[in-house]
Amino acid sequence: SDNASNAIISITNIDIAPIARMLGRPDLAARVDGAVDIAESAGTLNGDAELNFRDLRVIQSGLPAVRARLVATIVENSISTRFNLVDVEQNLEIDGAADLQLRAVDQSLAYTLDTAAPIFVALTGSGDISALLGLVGPPDVSLDGQINLDLSGQGLIETISLTGPVTLR
Repeated sequence: SDNASNAIISITNIDIAPIARMLGRPDLAARVDGAVDIAESAGTLNGDAELNFRDLRVIQSGLPAVRARLVATIVENSISTRFNLVDVEQNLEIDGAADLQLRAVDQSLAYTLDTAAPIFVALTGSGDISALLGLVGPPDVSLDGQINLDLSGQGLIETISLTGPVTLR
């Protein structure tokens, strides 16, 4: 028999601080709203998700907060993600995309990234480097200036390299 499972989750005003601490970034703060709709049947996952991060910032950094939006679609274990990061104060806007493959771990409805399958990643955007580096860089590194980037790459997650122009000024 087919043991299908379905989950619909509504997320309203969730504080990301506990998750950020688990990921080793206790200096990140934000509130998240969104929805997740996932269906699983016989080792195959399908669904979609949309998460909106408000007031995403590095605590006590003096950097302005940003807004971020993540949209993901899963079709037969293939996940396609798109995100947008905007900081109106610093004129920063970054768009990203990643296409990944998931695989069932066992019969427990657990899934993981299939590291044997190729992935695709793209990042484009421009704006104040300090706002971007504050969110994704090491906490003890700082840079000032503007960044323009148009990067993409395809390959295995362990060996993928992104290529394309990056300009710092």
